[in-house]
Formats: sequence, C-alpha cells, structure tokens
Amino acid sequence: MRELFRSQGNPIVWFAAYILLLSVSFSSAASETWGTVTIDSRTEQVELAPYVTVLEDEQGTLKFSDVIDADSHGEFQPLINSRFSKGYESSAYWLKIQFERREGEQLNDPFFWLEIANPQLSHVDFYRKTVDGLHVVSTGADLPFTSRPIKHRNFIFPLDFSNITEQTIYFRIDTVSLLDVPLRLWSRDEFLSSDSLLTGLNFGYLSIILLMACYNFFLYLRIKDRSYLMYVIYALSFGMFVVSLLGYGRQYVWPTVEGLDGNAVPFFCLLLAVTCGQFTRSYLQTKIYLPRYDRMIQLLSIGAIVPMLLHVVGLSIMRPLSVVAVILVSTMILLIAFKRYRQGSRLAGFYIFGWGSLIGTSFIYMASAIFGVIDMALSIYAVLCGSIIEMVVFSLGLADRINSERMAKHKALALQGIAAENLEKANSKLHSQAKELEIALHSSDQHNRLKGEFLCSVSHELRTPINGIVGYLELLDTRNLNKDQKEAITAIDLSSSELLELVDSILNFNEDLQVLHEEPINIGDIIAHSIQLLLPRARSTLWTIDSDSTSYPRWMMGDKERLTQLIFNILSNALKYGDRVVEIGLFFKGHGENSNLVMEVWNDGPQIPEDRQDSIFEPFTQGVGGYGRLNGGLGIGLALCKKMVELMNGSIGFDSREGHGTRFRVDIPLKACSTSRTGEVCTLQEHSLMRMLDAKQFRLEEHLQSQPPRGDEPMSAESPEVLIVEDNLVNRKILSKMLTSLGYTVTEACDGREGFLTASKKQYDAILMDCQMPYMDGFITTENIRKLSHWGHSVPIIAITANVLEVDRKRCLLAGMNDYLSKPAKLDEIEECLSRWVYSQ
Repeated sequence: MRELFRSQGNPIVWFAAYILLLSVSFSSAASETWGTVTIDSRTEQVELAPYVTVLEDEQGTLKFSDVIDADSHGEFQPLINSRFSKGYESSAYWLKIQFERREGEQLNDPFFWLEIANPQLSHVDFYRKTVDGLHVVSTGADLPFTSRPIKHRNFIFPLDFSNITEQTIYFRIDTVSLLDVPLRLWSRDEFLSSDSLLTGLNFGYLSIILLMACYNFFLYLRIKDRSYLMYVIYALSFGMFVVSLLGYGRQYVWPTVEGLDGNAVPFFCLLLAVTCGQFTRSYLQTKIYLPRYDRMIQLLSIGAIVPMLLHVVGLSIMRPLSVVAVILVSTMILLIAFKRYRQGSRLAGFYIFGWGSLIGTSFIYMASAIFGVIDMALSIYAVLCGSIIEMVVFSLGLADRINSERMAKHKALALQGIAAENLEKANSKLHSQAKELEIALHSSDQHNRLKGEFLCSVSHELRTPINGIVGYLELLDTRNLNKDQKEAITAIDLSSSELLELVDSILNFNEDLQVLHEEPINIGDIIAHSIQLLLPRARSTLWTIDSDSTSYPRWMMGDKERLTQLIFNILSNALKYGDRVVEIGLFFKGHGENSNLVMEVWNDGPQIPEDRQDSIFEPFTQGVGGYGRLNGGLGIGLALCKKMVELMNGSIGFDSREGHGTRFRVDIPLKACSTSRTGEVCTLQEHSLMRMLDAKQFRLEEHLQSQPPRGDEPMSAESPEVLIVEDNLVNRKILSKMLTSLGYTVTEACDGREGFLTASKKQYDAILMDCQMPYMDGFITTENIRKLSHWGHSVPIIAITANVLEVDRKRCLLAGMNDYLSKPAKLDEIEECLSRWVYSQ
C-alpha cells in the first residue's frame, strides 16, 4: 500500500474504482414473488421480503381489529423491493406474512425462529394469529431487553408448527430510526450455526480495531506525537459505534438501561465525527497549512457536540440533525484532504484513500437503509470492510510520516555542518554589508535633506523676481499705451506665466504627493479661473466650451491648489499641441452629496504616435521628438496630472487617432461640503464666465475687447489697515500698490523684527507675512505676534511666500498663520483672500 502512494497514481481514481467495485459486489435485484410461505422438512432459511404485504398507518392509531378489517378489504400491498425499507418515516407500518406447513409433511424440528435483523427499531409489536387464538409480543430498542422472547441483539420471535398447519403473522413497526425491516425465517440449528459465525467475524473485527488502537497508543507513548493519540481515540469511538450499530451494546454492555439503545448509534456517530475532525486536524496539520479550514472543522466539531448532549437527555428528534452534522463534517474532512493533496502532501493521499473507503461504504449502507437497493447485512459488512481499510491506511500514513520526518532529520543533521560553516562566512559578509548599508542610508538621508533645501531655495530665488515682473504688469494701466507697447506687455506677461508654470511643474513633480488638503471650494470658480489664465496664450485658437445643466452642490470639499493645477495642465497641454481648435466638455455625474466631475478636452492636433501612447503619462515623455521640441516643455505635465488624479481616487485617459485629434478625459470624485446650506445647488452654466462662453465659439481678441480695463477702485471712508512684512523692496512695493488699489491702508516693514515691533504698537486688520527674511523669519515673527496679549491671537496672518512646497504650507499653518498665498500672487487672489479674512470678522 505504501508503495502505491509513492507511485504516480492519483488516489481519486483509485477511490472511484474502489467504490464502483463495492457497488457492483453488493447490489441485489428486486423480488417479484409474494404469497404464502410453505414450510417443510428441508426449510432452513427463507428470505421473507417477497412474501410480505404492507399497510401504512399514517396517524399510528390503528388497532389490530382495524388491521384485520383492512386485510379483509384487500388494503395490504406487496413489497416492490427485495426488502421493506423506508428511511426516516413518521408513519407506523403493519406487515403481514402467511405461513403453512406442507400437507402430510413431517418436520424434524417444528420450531422455527423469525428474525428482524435490525436492532435499532424503536417499537416492534408481534401478532401471531392461529386457529388456537392470537398471541401478542411487544418489544423494541426503547423497551427493556427482557421484553424480547429470545435474548439476542436482533429481534427473534419463535414459531411453533408442531400442531398448527397454518398461521398468519402481523408486525406493527413504529420507529424514529431508519425504517428498515430485513425479515428471515430460520430453523433453530441453521440460525445458531450462522449466528455463531457472524458473531465470530464481528468480534474478530472489533479485536482488530482494539489491536490497532493499542499498537498506536504504545507508539504515542514512545514518540509523543499527538496524531497517534487522536488516532487511538478515533479508533475506539469507531469501535463503540459498531458495537451499538450491531446491537452488541444492548446485548452485553447496557442490557438494563432503557432507551439507550435507540440513541446509542447517533450518539457514537456524532462522537465519531468529532474525534475524526480532531484527528484530521492533527494528521494533516491543518492549523499550519490550512488555517481557515482548521477553524471551520473546529466549529463543525463543536456543532456536532450539541446534538450529542441532546441525545443524552433523550431528545431523539435530533436524529436527522445528527445525520446532517455527520455529513457536513465528513464532507469538510474530505475537502481538506483534497486541498492538502493539491499542496503536495503525500500524507493526504493516504488520507483520501482511507477516508474515501469509509465514506464510500457508508454511502452503500445509507442507500441500503433508505432505498433498499442493497442487502442490509452486506451493506453493514461493507462499512466494516471500509473501516478496516481506513484504519490500516491511516496507520501506514502515520508510519510514512514518521519515516519521512526521520529521514528529513538525518538530512538536516548532515546539512547542519555545512550550514554552520557557510553561516560564519555569511555573517562576516552581512556585517560588512550592514556597514555599507548604514553609510548608504546616511548618504540618502543627507541627499534628501539637501534636495529639499535646494528645491526650497530654487522656489524662493526664482519666484521672488517673477513676483516683481507679474506684480508690476498687473498694476500697469494699459489704457494709454499704443499698440506696440500693449503687445510688448502682453509678450512679457506670457513669458513670465510660462516661466512660472515651468517652475511650478518642476517643483510639484519632485514633491512627494501623499496628502490632500481638502477645503470648501467652488468648482465653477476653479474652472473659470483656469480658463481665464490660459486665454492670453490662445489669441488665434478657436475655443468651444460646452457644459450641461446638471445641478451640483455649490460648495464641495477638495484640494483647491491640486485641482486648479490639474485642470490648468490639461487645458495647457491641449493648447500646446492643438493646431487651431480646442473643445472643452464639463459636466457632473451622480446626485446628492457624492458627485463626479468629468472634464473632456479635445484638440485638433496630430495623433499621439502609437508606440508612445503606453508611456504618455510617464515623466519626460512627449509626442514625436521634433514636435515636442517645437512646442517646448519638459514632458512632465501629464505625469504630474496622473499623480494628482490617482491621489484624488480619480481616473485619467485619452483617445488619439489619426485625423481625429486627441481627447483627454478626467473623472474625479467630489463630496459636498457638510457646512453648506441644505439645497444650495448650482450648475456650471450659472457661473458668469461659463454663461459667457457656454455653447459659443470665440477667439481671444473678441474676449479681450469685451473686457473693460481694470482701474483703481475708490477707497472707502474707513479703509482696513494691512501690515506688509517683506524684506524684498520690489515685492514690498508691488504688494503696497496692489493693496492701495484695492482700497486698503498699508503699513510696510522690511524684516521680521521690524514687523513684530510695528504690530506690537498698533492693531491691524490683517498682516501679509513673508517667510524667508533676515534677523527674524516669518515663522518666528508670527509666533511672537500670537503671544501679544491684546490682539495678537486674533489678527489674520496670511503667508505670502515663494516657498511653495507642501512642507512649507504645513510649516506656515503650524506656526500660527491663517492662510497661504504663493508668489507671484495675482491681484484677484490677494483680493479674494483678504476679503475672506478681513470682512468676515
């Protein structure tokens, strides 16, 4: 057997062939004969099923007189199968058998025994009707053992033909167990001879089970392997199950305990399921290799204990539940074995063959008990044969596992010496590598620190002069300039915007995007602002902007800076590669608090080459090289867009075909702001810029002609006072002029120390604070102002700095600043920010 599992054979095939062989071997044909049983001197054994007629008593209330009346009206029906078997039934059944002694025949022994070879029947009432009268015997598994006419594990009823020629036998069968009634008529000598042989075989089987249990128990004492102990408990449980199934428990073990025999079989069957489950866990090591299935088999085993306890207190209604519990445990055990076999466990092959043998023969027994297709006695012995095979195969599997572990141990000891030698070499190598890694980590940390400082310095040093250019451009009154001067200013404005965009792209691409800073935003304002920033670049481009009328919450939660940069980059990319036309589609999907902003941007430029479409979102990737150089840029805009979209849990894609241009689609989920008023909704079409552009084609020249130039706004009678703390003279003057044009009264301070002294002398409505200054930087200045007792804790302090990295924003807020503006700050951005903090107080 052990060599069988070392071969390449599949145990599933062996199992199927084995079950097919058993099914063919134990099958039997149905009987068609029925009538009177004739007794003569040659009668030794008669199968009575062909002569039995049956009457069903659905309510279980018929009396013997009612049955006689029904018999006179021909209501008894012959059997269809070779024996009477109904499975689980709630009805009672009456069986009738007629006997006659052959006329003129002299019997050597006129006494015969009528056997019902099923000791599990709850109630059996025997009625013998002769010319001398009616003889009645009541017995059964739920009645005392002393009620049996002949003290035997099966139900034996004596028949006397010495002075009687004809007699009719009636049985009333009422049971909660499987309703199976194998009936035989024996001569006394033939029964004793046959029964002694069967008893010897049965006790021989039980001796084998006991011997296997003792052998494996001694192995357990020697090896201390828990699997052997589980095997012993399982074997003893199976032995007790067989003892109760065959009726030996009632005959020899508990003959005086009433009601136990009817519950003993399901009780030990459940105990068998529990012990087999625990043996399987130890045998196949499911806790290590299949932890989820290990927990399931534990739960099923615990579930099987419940009906066991109910059987102890006599609730025999739980028998069907017992069958269900056993089927579930058995199925789970077989499934675990197959999974372990697929994992490469050779031990699982032994288990599949052994457990499959028992399962297969048990199915034969169940088919015999429920459908009556196989002889009951043969099906029981099929189960016994399957269990013997199972016990032997399990024992071989345990021995094979021990031998494999022993061989593995010897092999491990042989390799241990080599491993120890190699370990010493590896330790020295690891020690040197650890030192190298420590040096590399230190170098990497220093590199990251220097990189952050460099980016911070680059941001500050580049944005500071750009702020001067952009600021003075916004302050210029272009109404009195000639055409050439206006074109020059426009060119300067475009160049400075492109330079600022390039700086932003480099800094944002190198920044680690991990956290979104959500705040209440108006999506219409963001989209309109992004389009407005791009208009100066697109004088000759034909724009088409389309939006739907879907309503959405006016205020939504989102990262304003990231969303603005995303939309700006997508539109800027379309302008860069489009020839003459750009189409923009804007709409919302979804309703209520959760909505998705969908933006589609199409340009009429050339197709993105197919060999570059898969890498278009990778850094430093553009279309055709020459075309990309023609349009400029570093090729990091789309890569940055993809990073931001993924951070927002959105999606971005494109469709590019020859002759059809390129269409980019961005889909971003947004949530309604919890602080917005209920029902406050709007549409994209309601926004002022969108209403102007919606469903229209326009060029920049037409748009600019419709825009009146910005003039100085008149100051109010009581202008809010703002303190500007800025070390750069140009930037300080630009901010001063911008705030003056917006109607504010301005006080200037050239560094942090002067700014603190100025703030400590007078209360201001707001403070614009640079961060990087000599003597005292903006962070320390802010902290000191907050410590002023009279008004320092409440004054709005707004950072306006060229340091635009995320760490700089966080540092500003941690220092106590209320808001953040990046240089160069546009006039409308400053106006919106100050209005929010000054006029809301």
